[in-house]
Amino acid sequence: MKLSNIILLLFCALSISLSAQEKIPKKARKLFEEYKEAIRYNDFPKAIRSLEQAIEIVPDYLDAHRELGYYYKEVGAYGKAFNHFSHIVIKHPSSGSTPVFISGELAYLSGQYDSAHVYLSKYLEKGNLIYSMKEKANRYLTNIDFALKAKANPVDFKPENLGPEINTPLLEYLPSFSADNEKLIFTRRLSSNGRLNEDFFISKRVQDKWTKARNLGEPVNTLQNEGAHSLSANGKYIYFTRCGDAQPGRGGYGGCDIYRTRMKGNLWGAPRNMGRTINSNGWESQPCMSADGMTLYFTSNRKGGFGGKDIWYTRLQDGMWSEPINLGPNINTPGNEESPFIHPDNQTLYFSSDHHVGMGDYDYFIARKKSNGEWDMPVNFGYPVNSVGFELGIYVTTDGEYAYFASDRFEGYGGLDIYRFKLNEKLKPKPVTYVKGKVISAKTKKNIKANIELIDLESNETIALTNSDEINGEYLVCLPAGKMYALNVSKKNYLFHSENFSLIDYKSEKPFKINVRLKPIKTGSAVVLKNIFFETGSYELKTWSRTELDKLTEFLMENEGVKIEIAGHTDNIGSADFNQKLSENRAKSVYTYLLDNNIEENRLSYKGYGDQKPVSSNDSEEGRAKNRRTEFKIIEAN
Repeated sequence: MKLSNIILLLFCALSISLSAQEKIPKKARKLFEEYKEAIRYNDFPKAIRSLEQAIEIVPDYLDAHRELGYYYKEVGAYGKAFNHFSHIVIKHPSSGSTPVFISGELAYLSGQYDSAHVYLSKYLEKGNLIYSMKEKANRYLTNIDFALKAKANPVDFKPENLGPEINTPLLEYLPSFSADNEKLIFTRRLSSNGRLNEDFFISKRVQDKWTKARNLGEPVNTLQNEGAHSLSANGKYIYFTRCGDAQPGRGGYGGCDIYRTRMKGNLWGAPRNMGRTINSNGWESQPCMSADGMTLYFTSNRKGGFGGKDIWYTRLQDGMWSEPINLGPNINTPGNEESPFIHPDNQTLYFSSDHHVGMGDYDYFIARKKSNGEWDMPVNFGYPVNSVGFELGIYVTTDGEYAYFASDRFEGYGGLDIYRFKLNEKLKPKPVTYVKGKVISAKTKKNIKANIELIDLESNETIALTNSDEINGEYLVCLPAGKMYALNVSKKNYLFHSENFSLIDYKSEKPFKINVRLKPIKTGSAVVLKNIFFETGSYELKTWSRTELDKLTEFLMENEGVKIEIAGHTDNIGSADFNQKLSENRAKSVYTYLLDNNIEENRLSYKGYGDQKPVSSNDSEEGRAKNRRTEFKIIEAN
């Protein structure tokens, strides 16, 4: 609704509620009529001048003070609005309880907590209160108590502007990064011929500096507004909000819908609506994709929520998105919860709320997932990260060290700028690292698209699915600390490749960089099975080995013309005879597992090589670990 219409509606309501003021000079009344006329034509500067001139003539002009108060309240100038409403309460005590409540609310929203406490307490002492206003007054008083304590115990907060490569005199906001922190995409509000338009801009980190941000261009950016987005962990997908095309009849489902675009090589594809399961006839926005690519969080006012805007999620199941599920009453309130960000640890949620106990308007909150899958009660970031203003949209780096946000509270380059600050230890997520690299063909040396699967070895559950880029072969997978993982890379007509990551006691922030050379299926090709585990000096398979064994079984079932030899190898610790027998028995254990899983005996053989074929030096523990291995080799490939 236009501001002029809001003001006129307010005036109509006020004309009924205001008691007649006698003895208003003709000149002041004329100025008030000029104000109403100016509002009808959206001439707000003239309207405000007329009211201010009327007050100069009659300092206690009730109608003029209230109109100015409502105007400044609507445009967010809460301090100015408070001055007018508090004047009404003092000079016109018979004007009722509503101006008392509004004065308290405006004092609260402008950070004048002591005054807010006085007015709100005074309002609650009155009788016949409107329930919604009474509920607000009590909630504001609770927030005031929190805010005063928070200001008395500030958290460490030193925001750093990202600089002129990112920020300009225009508005920059809602930053989102790839997991390696090397690609930044944000929204910038542009103005052309008096028309505002939101577009995506991109910057890349080169030698620890951000390049000059450039417009992402077509086909992602259009004449419609693009914004409220999430960049996937590997930097290959953008999930975002588009409103103009989301209208029914234009390929959409509601007021705003969630779209997705994918990058191939260095080119972004045409965005696609994510469909009616995710998008409703309501308002869907602010998507955030989990780093494993399995869960999409978003904000919606769809039916079935707890308040105005709630946070929902949907999971990828058998290639389809599930019906969205509300995050529940610990997160969502009768107010608004927005801008969800799920950290790559998949356990820590950051979001904004205007109803959980906070400093004023929207505040930043953190919530952690419990072992049963439910969410703990959210914790406020504290002061001065949160203020009386509007804190919306935050991104936390993969290593958990920095949070990025947009603000106009500090002296920047103009309007909203993007900043970062170091996170307090209490607000940090669990440690997370990542593995990245390229997948290439060992035969042609060309980049190839391959399936990449991250598996929790303890539970044997797939926790991330992705692909390497079909143009440049790049891939990236996040690795939350505290577990052991198998990374499996596979492609039809190629041998699969596996890696092992033991992060149970992981504390380092150093990522892994591994280029994978997939070997074509041909006689003589061999693969090390890096996720086959035995007890020391034993040939009994550990339960963690079943992931790799099942992958090998699956490979043989898909390639029925392949025959393999399973080879066991040891380091040189111990006697040659002992190592020979141990290596043979370990190879036989794998052979037996495959037989038990319906692989034909005539396709399998096994052999122990003891310590006779090392691939590294036995002079170090690292080298000996590489030499203790199980392999399979193609004996026949039809």
